[in-house]
Amino acid sequence: YKTATGTGVCSSCPAQSSSSAGSTAISDCACEAGYTGTPGTSSCIEDCDAGTYQVASSCTACTAGTYSSSVGAVSQSTCLSCPFSSSSPSGSTSLDACVCLPGYTASQNDVACAECPTGTYKASNGTLACSECPLHTSSVAGSVDLSACECEPGYFASSNGEECGACSAGTFKRDAGIGTCVLCGAGTYSTASAAADASTCQACPSYTNSTGGSGALSDCTCVAGYTASENG
Repeated sequence: YKTATGTGVCSSCPAQSSSSAGSTAISDCACEAGYTGTPGTSSCIEDCDAGTYQVASSCTACTAGTYSSSVGAVSQSTCLSCPFSSSSPSGSTSLDACVCLPGYTASQNDVACAECPTGTYKASNGTLACSECPLHTSSVAGSVDLSACECEPGYFASSNGEECGACSAGTFKRDAGIGTCVLCGAGTYSTASAAADASTCQACPSYTNSTGGSGALSDCTCVAGYTASENG
C-alpha cells in the first residue's frame, strides 16, 4: 500500500496480512485466510480454535461453565453459557461438555438438569442417577453428599449418612438428625417403636407408677398402699 502521492515506495502489509493492488492505506491490509485480527495491525494470528477467542495477539480459553464451537472467534461473546445447574471445563467446544453439577442430574447432557429429589444425593458432576439415602434417613432436594442424609424423627445413629436404628419402646425422638432417643417420663409407658413424639407416652392406670423409659403397660406397678392381681 502507499498512502502518499509521488514516487515513494509501497509499504509492506503487516505479517500474515495482504492487500489488493492499488491499496492506499494500511487498513486495506486484511488478515490472510486462516488468520484472524484487526485489519492494518500486527495482530493477525492463526485462527483461534473452538473453545477460545482472540485477545490482542493470543487466544484465550472460554471460562469454565461456557463453551464455543466457533473457529477464529474474536470476542468472548462467542462463549455461550451452559444450561442451568450444569458446568463445563474451560476451553470447552460444545454443549456436550456441559454436565450436571453435584446435586443435579439429567437423562442426557443436552436436557436441563434437575435437582436430586428429597431422600437422595449426588456428589459428582455428570448424568449419573442420584443415590438413595440409607434406610430411615432423608435429605433435602439437591443434596451433594452422603452426609446430607440425616436420621428421620424416631430414628438415631452416631453420625449422618449411616443407616439409622429405631428408638425402642419407651422412648421417642422428635427431630431429624443424629440425636438420642428421649425416655418417656416416670408414670408413663410406650409400646411404640420409632416413636417421634412424646404423645406416644401413655399415662399409667390410676394408683400405679412406672420408671422412666417404660415400654409396656405391665411396667406400671401399684403404688404403696394399693394392690392388684397383675401389673398394669
